[in-house]
Amino acid sequence: MNSQSSSATPLYLVATLQAVKGAQMQLLKALQTLVPRSRQEPGCIRYDLHVDRDDSTALIVYEIWRDQEALDEHAASGHFQQFLKTAEPLLAAPLDVRVLDLVQ
Repeated sequence: MNSQSSSATPLYLVATLQAVKGAQMQLLKALQTLVPRSRQEPGCIRYDLHVDRDDSTALIVYEIWRDQEALDEHAASGHFQQFLKTAEPLLAAPLDVRVLDLVQ
């Protein structure tokens, strides 16, 4: 089993955002603003928004970043910081971000 964990290799993330009941459309709109801006970042390889089929309050973002530096730049970007401020009152639970290792 081979896993990638070096800082020079791509980072794979799954971020789950659990919306407060009744706030999922507001959170979805905020994410729909964030996604195209994030995709334009030089270190972004993939940034896809999904809705859980069984729970419409669960929004999931699948991300691939060039490396840790690219992810750090994303986290510090103005558009992401603004998204966090907008999303905070709409979340039923803290943002859950999981970093994955690609197994080949």
